[in-house]
Order: sequence, then C-alpha cells, then structure tokens
Amino acid sequence: MSVEQIVPLITAALSADKGEQTAAQEQLEAAKPLPDYATSLLTILFRQDAPLAARQMAGVLLKQFVENSWSECPHTASKDLVKANILPGLADSISKIRSSTAAIISEIAVLDFPENWPGLFEQLMGMIGSGDANQVHGVMKVLDELSNDITDNQVYSIAPVLFPQL
Repeated sequence: MSVEQIVPLITAALSADKGEQTAAQEQLEAAKPLPDYATSLLTILFRQDAPLAARQMAGVLLKQFVENSWSECPHTASKDLVKANILPGLADSISKIRSSTAAIISEIAVLDFPENWPGLFEQLMGMIGSGDANQVHGVMKVLDELSNDITDNQVYSIAPVLFPQL
C-alpha cells in the first residue's frame, strides 16, 4: 500500500466519526502484511508537508508494527529500508517526531542489534558528534529508551562503542 493510499486512511482513523474511524483502522490492519507497509509509514512520519497528527499516527502505527510483527515479517528488503532511512528522523525539528523515531529505533534495535543492524551504535555516536542540537537530542532519546530494554548480550556489543576506554 502506497503512501498516497495510507495518508487518507490515517486521517480517517483520526476522525471523530466512529464508523469512518473503524473502517480506516480495519483497512490499515489489512495492510500490515504488505511489503511496503512499514516503509510507507516511515515516509509519512518524515513528511514535512503532512499534518502533524498524521505524522504522529504513522509513528504510532510503525512502532506497533515493530513491536507486534517485525520479527515475523518476511519482507527483509522493506525492513532493511526502514533501518537505512530512519536515523535522519532523529534530527527532525519537531520534538514529538524525534521522540517517536527514537522509540521505533529502540524497538528495532532490541530485536535486530547487533546481528541484523551492525554499525547502529557507531552511526548514533557519529550523530552525537554532529553538533546539531536536534540530532543530539534524538540520539539521547534512543539511548534513554534502550537503557531499559537491552539484553545482557547486547551490552557487550554496545559498551565498547559508548565507552571506548573500557
């Protein structure tokens, strides 16, 4: 399902009309197995011309997709596209979008790091050194989210990047 098809569904899902809302939610649910579902949501999350409510809803839907369907999702290319294109969202000028992006990155990292997302922490550390306040804030949100969710095995991959002197 393309971005152009999902945006009206997201708008309808936010409607005060319960019938319209329910129909849109059912269509969005039916779209989850499609290969471009996650990438379309990511695109909407980052679209500067989209209404903020639609962007936020796209972030919520993408986070729910990661939490509930990511591991079983057979669309490896789509998942790789999400991982390849999500980090710039940490520099968004809107704090709510940065926070949503950080939460999604954290969820994916818990599932995919380090085996299926090598280099994630090197990229995050590079972003901290950028000097861009939004980017630094976004990365700090990721680290905050991850601090509660990382496994013991993941610590051994993360620690040398975060604390090279150890």
